[in-house]
Formats: sequence, structure tokens, C-alpha cells
Amino acid sequence: MSTHTLHIALVDDDFEFAERLVDYYAARKMKFTHFERAEVLLSELRSLVGEPSPYDVILTDLMMPEMDGIEFTKQLKTLCPDLPVIVMTANSSVDSAIQAIEAGANDYIVKPPHFPHLTVVLQRTTHFSQLQKENAILRRTISDSESVTGGIIAKSPLLLRSIELAKRVAPSDATVLITGESGTGKEVFAKLIHKASPRAMKPFVAINCSAIPENLLESELFGHAKGSFTGAESARPGLFEEADTGTLFLDEIGDMPHHLQTKLLRVLQERKVKRVGENTYRDINVRILAATLKNLGEEVRTKKFREDLFYRLNVIPIRLPSLRERKEDILPLAKYFLERFSTRYSKRIQGFTREAAEWMLAQSWKGNVRELENAIERAAVVSLSSVIGLDDLKFDAFDESNSTGIAEALPNGEVPDTHLEERLLQEFEGEYLDAASAIAVPTAENSSASTSSLIHLATDGDPITLAELELRYIREVLESCDGVKDRAAKILGIDRKTLYRKLQSADAVAETT
Repeated sequence: MSTHTLHIALVDDDFEFAERLVDYYAARKMKFTHFERAEVLLSELRSLVGEPSPYDVILTDLMMPEMDGIEFTKQLKTLCPDLPVIVMTANSSVDSAIQAIEAGANDYIVKPPHFPHLTVVLQRTTHFSQLQKENAILRRTISDSESVTGGIIAKSPLLLRSIELAKRVAPSDATVLITGESGTGKEVFAKLIHKASPRAMKPFVAINCSAIPENLLESELFGHAKGSFTGAESARPGLFEEADTGTLFLDEIGDMPHHLQTKLLRVLQERKVKRVGENTYRDINVRILAATLKNLGEEVRTKKFREDLFYRLNVIPIRLPSLRERKEDILPLAKYFLERFSTRYSKRIQGFTREAAEWMLAQSWKGNVRELENAIERAAVVSLSSVIGLDDLKFDAFDESNSTGIAEALPNGEVPDTHLEERLLQEFEGEYLDAASAIAVPTAENSSASTSSLIHLATDGDPITLAELELRYIREVLESCDGVKDRAAKILGIDRKTLYRKLQSADAVAETT
């Protein structure tokens, strides 16, 4: 269960009961906000339409003056359909429970509740609600891209071409060889081909040829007879037989031992498999998809991979571009991962600062999509704000040498588009960058006062430099935030380290003058 402090809105006109409830849960990672009247909570939620709810779950009494729990639940579900509701009732009859559930309640509990039991109900309801939100995000993402990309997040022309080729060859039984760096999604592509093929409802079986010891790989692939080796206490079919009528995905095929390459070639040629320790052959009907991060052409030249097997596998070659070759996909992927991990870890994170987005676009991402996913998960876990900033991403353990900038040559020899990053930032800025604008800023009175004072400095009296004007504005914002540098940095649109650097630089200049 997440360590996130649950925020619960309690709607109950019984002040004494509410007080006991708040006291009991004060030290149990549950925060209660008490409303004596349902109309007050509804009014607050109406003012927040379009924004995330500050509450994780609503706990309401059934019998209340003015508006009872059933009517309140109906209005609440119209206003915030995804906000879970638990109804408390002093009447334990089935009719009351049915009424509550029909009105939209997620659960009900008899009042006065046994507090440990109530704890379980609250945690179970919020956990189920989080799972529903995560599923909704996944369904929406897949729905938005299914027709074009088969559910893969892709905007770059390079990846779109690979997806189009995969979908074209999917209906056939041709063997496909997928190549690409580690973390580019080779197994994801293999599943895409399988799902778009006539074998979609049949088994999809995957094996990593480099992850299984050489002495076990043969038995794993082809099966074995009882007593064929020490420990073979019973006969066992191999993965070729398990994948019969479906698809077998051989990942890291370049690491397969040479003697097994010979046996695999025979299986591909004859469509028959022989278990270890048996003399009989069994017919199989399997489509083969293979993947490798190695250059098999070079492996063939150095005699590390059989040439005849290479040509058997390389019927339809599909190369997956690295993430640094498809910068158009970095921000959409980051957004998708952020939504997923925000839901998983019960965070209300709304987006990225511009500096964070610029940093992501400047990385070479040697681990590709897998590395990006890990970076976003780490940032979502450590962030204390409603927006991911540069400090959240630039974790101390992160390899700073990973940053190469946009001038790095692409593997295919193409010249990078030096304006691509700025164009991508502008394209996605309105969608989910600069989410810091949603964070609390100085009051209108403070803002207007700051602006007026700066205009006065720039137009009256002795002229000042742009650097001096910037520094004075930074100090005024810092003062309006009561010296809290984190908040001031977010308002200024810079990370905390940049703010420290600007202030230290100004102090150093002041000491020398």
C-alpha cells in the first residue's frame, strides 16, 4: 500500500463523532476535513471543476438535515464521477445498502463504525479507485494511438515507418528479425506483430536466449524426455511445443550457442522438433520472431553466428530507432509515464517545467525508453511538488555524461535538426509543460506592487542594467514567498540550483564593489 497520506472529506452533522474520528486517525497517515453540511463540500468542489480533487475519498453520513447522504452522493457523482464515496448508515438493512450503491456509492459501512474496520474500507476503496484511474489512462493512451501505431506511443517518422512495416508483415507467417539497442522495445514490437496476425488468439511465448544457462537452453526450447539428464524426473515439452499454433519470440538470438544454432536451423527448415533424449520428431506450427541488439552481419563475418541461420531469420528485417533518433517521442512518452506513476504512487503531479523538458530532450538516453521510464518513475517518487522540475530528474546518482546535446551524430549518418528541440517544446508547451503556472503564486496585490516598483526602477531615477533589474525582481519574488526558495524558483520558472547560483553571483559582485 502507498505511504501517501490519504485526504478524506467527512460529511457528518455529528460534531462529537467527527472529533473522535479525526483524533483517532491523526497519527495514521489519514487526514480528515470535516464538513457539517453536504452543500458546503459540493460548493467547494464546484469551484474546482477541471482541477484535481484535493480529496482521495468522501465519507458521508446517510441521515443528515437539508440534504441526505443519498442525494449528496448523486450530486457528487454528477460533479466528480471518479471520486470514491463511502456511505455510513445507522440502519444495517439491505435496503439502505442498495440505495447507497444505486446512488453511486463505492461502499457502505454501519455507523458507528469500528475504526480498524473503517481503515480497511477506506484503504480498499482508494486502492481500487487508483487502479481504475490507471486503467483509464492506459485505455485512453491505447485508444488514441491504436489505429495508427498499434498502441505504441510514436510521433517520429522513423518509428512510424517501422510500425507500418510491422503491421504490413503481420498477416503473413514470414520470420521477422527485429534489431535495435537495448530498451528500444523489441518485445513490444514482437507482441504488436503477434496481435495483428491471424494467430492473435493463440499463444505468444517469449524467451531471452542470453538469460538461460547454455546447458538448460536446449531443454527449454525443445523439451526433454524423462530421465534424459539428471533432474529430468518427468517428460516436459519445450517452448516450441508450448507455442504451437501461435508465435515464439526468440530475444537476444545473437547470444545463442553455436551448436543450438544448428538445431534451430533444422527446426526452421523442417517444422519438426525433437525433445532431448528422444528419437521421434513432433510436427509444430509456430511463427518465429527473433530480436537482437548485436550486428548479426558482423557476427556472421567473424564466424560467431551461422550464415545460413542468419538468412533464415532475416526474411523481414525491422530496425527500431534509438530514442535519441526519435526526439519527437520523448515528451509524449514522458507524459504517459508520469500519468501512470502519479496514479500508482498517489501523487498529484500535473506536468513538467520547461527546464525539465529541455533537459529530457538534450539527453542521449543510452538505455532508451527503458531508461526514460525509470527516470520518470524516480522523479515521480522523489518529487514534493505538483510539477516535475529539473532537480527531480537530475538525481545525484544519474550519469551526467549521458547528456550529449542535439549535435550528436545519428547512427544512420543524418545531420540532426538543430531546431527540433525548440519546435518540440513549442508544440507541447500548451499541453503539459510549464505546469508550474498551476502552483500558488503571489497575490494579485503583491504582483501588481512588484510590477509597479520594477517599472519605476526602470523608468525613473538612475538607469539600471538588465542584470540589476532581474536580481531585484528575484529578491522581490523571494520576499513575497517569505524566503522560501523552492516556491520562489517555481514562480520564476527556474530550478533551485539556478536560483542559488544567481543569488551567489550577485553577492560575489557586491563584495568586490
